[in-house]
Amino acid sequence: MVSKSDAVAAASLGRVLRIVALTLAFLFAIEAIVQYRSYLRFGFSTLHTSRQQSLYVDDRETGLRLLRPNKIVRGQMQSIAANSLGLRSPEISLRHPAHGVRVAVIGASSVMGATERDNEHTFPAQLEGLLREAMPHKRIDVINAGIAGYSLADERAMLERRLAPLRPDLVILYTGFNDFASYCRGSGRADARTLPMLTVPNWWLSYDLLKKNTAALRTGQASGLRRNVLAVDLEAYRAQVEQLVTSGQRLGMRLVMLTNARSFRRDQPIDEQLRLSSLTRYYTPCFDLEGLHTLWDRHNQVLVSVAQARGVPVLELDRLVPGSETYFAGGNHFTELGDQLVAHTIAQFLLQRHLVESEDAL
Repeated sequence: MVSKSDAVAAASLGRVLRIVALTLAFLFAIEAIVQYRSYLRFGFSTLHTSRQQSLYVDDRETGLRLLRPNKIVRGQMQSIAANSLGLRSPEISLRHPAHGVRVAVIGASSVMGATERDNEHTFPAQLEGLLREAMPHKRIDVINAGIAGYSLADERAMLERRLAPLRPDLVILYTGFNDFASYCRGSGRADARTLPMLTVPNWWLSYDLLKKNTAALRTGQASGLRRNVLAVDLEAYRAQVEQLVTSGQRLGMRLVMLTNARSFRRDQPIDEQLRLSSLTRYYTPCFDLEGLHTLWDRHNQVLVSVAQARGVPVLELDRLVPGSETYFAGGNHFTELGDQLVAHTIAQFLLQRHLVESEDAL
């Protein structure tokens, strides 16, 4: 015979299990909606990995993470077309055309155009059009060798393994800020005021979307992890930049270095700075706003000093592209107007310095 206390316990357990089941069902329903939203807007979602439809693949030949070769991923807001080399560029032959000029742009998501609606609006594609217009007597190709998420080490591997066989006449280095995030790994433990951060699978888009768009969670994640930016040792970063430049020069490539632009500036109202730096602070939670300003400036100083020491022309893009939402989507990605301005700025620099020349003309 079941006692009254056992019956009460069983009923309580049943209620708990029903609540858990309903909660899980609700979470998975929300996740399904977010995944479907991602598919509609961009043509893919993280769940496509299991169906061999992911946007990125690990290339066995080069060891690089590349776009899935010969695939066009279309959504309502974006279309990404990859060539046979896994790059967001038109098809390009391994054979260098006679009297032609090949320019390659290496970088991460800002170069790839992660927020651009199509290939033609990325700044490498627009740069190609501007150079062809200015030099109609030459065959000019600009290769978009940017892959979202790339670090300096990845960019050097791209240079050596994918671009070297293409023999580019000029390589533009726009290194990006992905290496910044490494400073926040293992930087300390959050204090008691920090909101708990759950560990969830990488494909769980709804949780990531919640963190990115919820100020309380973002602030809670960082409240106990602040680092003194002036104490950050940049020697490892400098060494990586030097290795990238040295590798290109050793391969006989002419290089141009770009400094990294950002949307948030010290001369903006503080509310605007906080809004524009929101996504950057999400990815580098151990630095406050002033810390990010200082870190960004210090890294750009390293880029300039290494380039000057190696005789590489430098275009200080961070001084020439104004901050604001007009030119940036988030902290460092360009809007359509931003990509247009960047393309014009680079084209003007290359033409004024007579840097767009084929090997035949040297």
